[in-house]
Amino acid sequence: MGLTYRKFAAKGGGSLGPVALVGMMLPSSISANVERSPGAIHEGHDGPGGVKQITVRVSANFAGTAPACGLFPTDPMYMPPFPLGPTPLVIDVVWRFDPVAYEHGDVVRVAPGSRPNGLTKILGQPFTGPGEARTDIRGEAAVQYRAREEPSHGKGTFDSSSVNVGIELQRLPEALVAAGFPHQLTIYADVPYPSELTGFQLSWHTLDQHWSGTVQASSHTEFHAYGGYLVCTENWNLTLSFTVDESGSIAGSGTGAFDSLQGCRSSIGWTFDNATTLAFDVKGTETDSELLLRFYETAIDGANEGLLNYSMFISSDLTPPVLVVPRVGVDRAEGTVTISNTADNGQTADGSHVFSLTCADCQPTR
Repeated sequence: MGLTYRKFAAKGGGSLGPVALVGMMLPSSISANVERSPGAIHEGHDGPGGVKQITVRVSANFAGTAPACGLFPTDPMYMPPFPLGPTPLVIDVVWRFDPVAYEHGDVVRVAPGSRPNGLTKILGQPFTGPGEARTDIRGEAAVQYRAREEPSHGKGTFDSSSVNVGIELQRLPEALVAAGFPHQLTIYADVPYPSELTGFQLSWHTLDQHWSGTVQASSHTEFHAYGGYLVCTENWNLTLSFTVDESGSIAGSGTGAFDSLQGCRSSIGWTFDNATTLAFDVKGTETDSELLLRFYETAIDGANEGLLNYSMFISSDLTPPVLVVPRVGVDRAEGTVTISNTADNGQTADGSHVFSLTCADCQPTR
């Protein structure tokens, strides 16, 4: 397939000189015909994925008969003989792939005549964005899109996207002159450079990370007010599980079981009856070095001393604090996370939470 652009020399009113007359009598077409290897491609399950080759053939065609314009090269109206039939153009071509393509593979420039799954001659380094390739003397330039190996190795959720490929011709006047066409035609031609759009279907599997683990949550307060004091440590054991999608977003849930109160004493008549179970949601984000988690309490079977609430579920602005858990490996995150929070009445809750989390299917990313 291809797009054809027709050039005309003059616009609007006014007299036309001999050169402009030639431009009007010689409508031109610049063709960028594109071929692509058939079929959709998929990331590889046990090695590199599919290959899509795209080849463009660029030619110029000036039809019609030129009137006599000048007899000698020194004549300002002189127009030398030039090809009228289809003529290959040696021209710079810019290839623009949709960003999704670079997330799942590489674009390489190859010699025309290469084969997607056969003999291939790679020219230069892979493109990391819009890349330029010059056509050869036959007017041909080619690239291959090479899908990567899947990190999930064929497991997980199937996903796909169409990939648009824009092909733009650069410095067209220079290419026409180099092919033997008179510069007068390029001077008077006033249309956009030819471009072409093609594409293909790309697919892959997405494997979310599945994390689970425990938190030994210990919260302590020493509160002095109203002429008295409160000292107490509240301990809970939490279990949780969550997924991390490819964007790094975390979503999951968990439950908690009350463990004990330690060293609790009060001079202001504080009672130490405590809830025994609770439930929560967990949300957050992942980086290469840590998990940033927020805990949202969704149920509790009674009252508690308020310590775990303020060291895990509620901060000073009534939103959950961010607890940062270090990643100590590709599939492990653990460590003691400390936090200190102060309520409106001045009571403090100092948390010391020991996290131990593992990922069932985490793999190093490319």
